[in-house]
Amino acid sequence: MKKIYSLIALVTFSYSLNSQVVTEEQTPLVVKKTATWCGPCGTWGWELFEELFDEVGAKSVILEMHNSSSSGLYSADAASFHDLHEYRSSTP
Repeated sequence: MKKIYSLIALVTFSYSLNSQVVTEEQTPLVVKKTATWCGPCGTWGWELFEELFDEVGAKSVILEMHNSSSSGLYSADAASFHDLHEYRSSTP
């Protein structure tokens, strides 16, 4: 039993040595709601998004979200993310 406790302590200690240091820094999240059927998304919307990327791309995380079920790149995760965001932004 003593060996088991020693092994657990050793494993716990070794995990603490390998832990990563996380900096306390906020990074903006830019979300582009798009779809494969969206004409403006691929024309002037694409150019606008490129301008936005050039301006904030190095300082942010950029996500293109295909949450429309009729989009060829539909993602259920994107739809859930969108629904959660819509709920939070509409709640006072």
